[in-house]
Amino acid sequence: VYPVISVPGGHHFPIRSKSAGPDGQVIQANVYYIRRPGPSSEPPQTGNEWDRLIRRCVASNRRALDDQFRTILAGGNPEAPPQAEQDRLKEWKDSCFQRWEALASGLPNEHPARLTHGRCHFAYRISHPDLNPKALPDFRNSMREAVIRLTGWPPFWIPTRADIAPYIQDGMIECFMGQGLVDPNPGKADFWRGSPDGRFFLLRGFQEDDGSGHYGVVGRFFDLVLPVWRTGEVLLHAESMATQLGVPDAEISLDVDWKGLTGRVLVSRANPHRQLSYDRQIRQDEYSAMVSVQADRISDSLPELVNEIVMPLFALFDFYQLPANLVTEELGRMRGFGT
Repeated sequence: VYPVISVPGGHHFPIRSKSAGPDGQVIQANVYYIRRPGPSSEPPQTGNEWDRLIRRCVASNRRALDDQFRTILAGGNPEAPPQAEQDRLKEWKDSCFQRWEALASGLPNEHPARLTHGRCHFAYRISHPDLNPKALPDFRNSMREAVIRLTGWPPFWIPTRADIAPYIQDGMIECFMGQGLVDPNPGKADFWRGSPDGRFFLLRGFQEDDGSGHYGVVGRFFDLVLPVWRTGEVLLHAESMATQLGVPDAEISLDVDWKGLTGRVLVSRANPHRQLSYDRQIRQDEYSAMVSVQADRISDSLPELVNEIVMPLFALFDFYQLPANLVTEELGRMRGFGT
């Protein structure tokens, strides 16, 4: 009854209709269509809508050009946050871990949300003199708008199901999806907190420990691609969150940590086309890193930022050296999923 026209993503230019519908109705010939409130698909109707469309095209082409240069040139030297900022981040993440431990202690011993086999965390802080904390209802709306949907399970996702929906705790917004987890995958047992003053924390188990058979033995494997995607997603979320809070040029300080690594073997199941020469194993149980970057520079420098974080991590797997283009290519794949 209703025809649906599906336009696949990944283009670097707007899509124009080639011909009109019957009698010129609904679809007009040679018209650029965009999504408008309603929802509806209509031509841009204001100068502002044309400006946004053109900016998206320019940004897309710039990103593609940046990626071409990165294919040729290796680089990037992100800075670590100052010591005072590192101390503030540590205090923040320690308080979040204490809160999570209090919640997880009420779960059965074998519950996947206890993350007994391993976990990763991302703690970041948005710093800017003009950052004015929003009221919690408005802050929740900002967090909802800031979610970056790329690989299917976005960081800081705001569910609506009653048993896992976010709630107010200690003057901030908190979410513990592990309490209502029905999937045995600890990679879906997120615990996160967001504070109106610009502090954010995400704790997640390893997707490699889902027990479904895709990876095999729980606690045995570590994927080559997933840390690249997860780190990229969180950095893009920080950029988006800074924009939502009205400080797009804010300084972002990020603390990242993977724990429960000892004895794991490096594999590539998220992208089976990447080949590893042999089973590379890690002897170290924990790895952490910190970076600092201006929020509005994250998109353009994302491969360098992610590479700075994950390259030493993968080196722990029997001196594995990341191929020069791996991070750039995998972030491109990640972004392609969300278009």
